[in-house]
Amino acid sequence: MARFSAGDKVFQTRGTFLQHGVFVTAKTPMTVLKVTLTSAGEPLYDLQYLDRESMPHTIEGLKESELKPA
Repeated sequence: MARFSAGDKVFQTRGTFLQHGVFVTAKTPMTVLKVTLTSAGEPLYDLQYLDRESMPHTIEGLKESELKPA
């Protein structure tokens, strides 16, 4: 069972990282777009991230252990 569902606000705990040419920071709240279960039953999350210019980006495949509630 997934801890978060679509529409929930979360923070990622990985620190700052680069994905598809966008730096994703840990202190910016993100919105869960989609939850996908792996074959092992582990949820993977697709999130909407707004950069400093408020441009939306989709961050794909974050694990539940890398997220905390906003």
